Amino acid sequence: MTLVGTVCCPSFARSQQTLRIVGVLGSASPASYGSYMNGFFLGLRAAGFTEGRDIKVEQRWADGNYDRVREMAADLASRRPSVIFASGNPAAIELKKLTSTIPVVFTIGLDPVKYAFAANMNRPAGNMTGTLLYSSDLIIKRMEMLKEMNPSASRFAFLVNPKNPNVDDDTQALKAAILKLQGSILIAHASNDGEIETAFDRMKEDKVDAAIISPDAYFADRSEKIVALAARHRLPTIYDRRISASAGGLIAFGPSFIDSYHRAGILVGRVLKGEKPADLPVELPTKFELVVNLKTAKSLGLQVPQSILARADEVIE
Repeated sequence: MTLVGTVCCPSFARSQQTLRIVGVLGSASPASYGSYMNGFFLGLRAAGFTEGRDIKVEQRWADGNYDRVREMAADLASRRPSVIFASGNPAAIELKKLTSTIPVVFTIGLDPVKYAFAANMNRPAGNMTGTLLYSSDLIIKRMEMLKEMNPSASRFAFLVNPKNPNVDDDTQALKAAILKLQGSILIAHASNDGEIETAFDRMKEDKVDAAIISPDAYFADRSEKIVALAARHRLPTIYDRRISASAGGLIAFGPSFIDSYHRAGILVGRVLKGEKPADLPVELPTKFELVVNLKTAKSLGLQVPQSILARADEVIE
């Protein structure tokens, strides 16, 4: 047995050393993004790459603490990866600052041209490309859906994480849209658990009729907490992903994260095969999900319009 170990182990070690490194830098937690990352790994597999056989995947997750992302980005870069996958806005921004040579594939909710990730959508021209999850237009659509479900609502709240770089764009778009509805909006900031609770208390004091949760990795990690607070305050609330509606939220609308991460995995595979991010177009969302929780609607005394039910991908009863 000793002889076998002596002969086999060095060969095994050499095979491990030949694996190319794929870095993963995530703004959220691996627990809340597990299903999305399953989509990513399926995309890699579709492109011909399997962890442990062709590649070694080094993952770093900030658990919603965006202050940790810069250090994690530097750590990943020191591993000399063939490509890094950036999950989330803060991850992509820090990698943009850190390197112009390591190929980066992102999945983000920012305008890649405005933030200089790409020269243009069709031909990025630099070391970054990827898939987009949403735009400010989707924030407006969520507000319109919430108004459709609750026609009497005129005072809205928008819960945002001030550390997320998409806040200003989304807030300005929503403020402009709310004027057309002859309504008003409260911008509530939160970047920790205490501030989330305070924000909902403020919504109650301000007599808010309905709330919109900003797309944010930190909020995604705390979906159950936010859903519970909305229920406690009996506040009709719309979210950006199905996990929140499944946890008891009233309604969720947004791109399919699993699909976007799957396509990002394919892009990473194409980079591993020798294609350059500069030549790979940034991909817009192609699949969207609308999930309605009828049980929650009933508890809030709301009648879900047939116009929304007819468009829903999933109705939770």
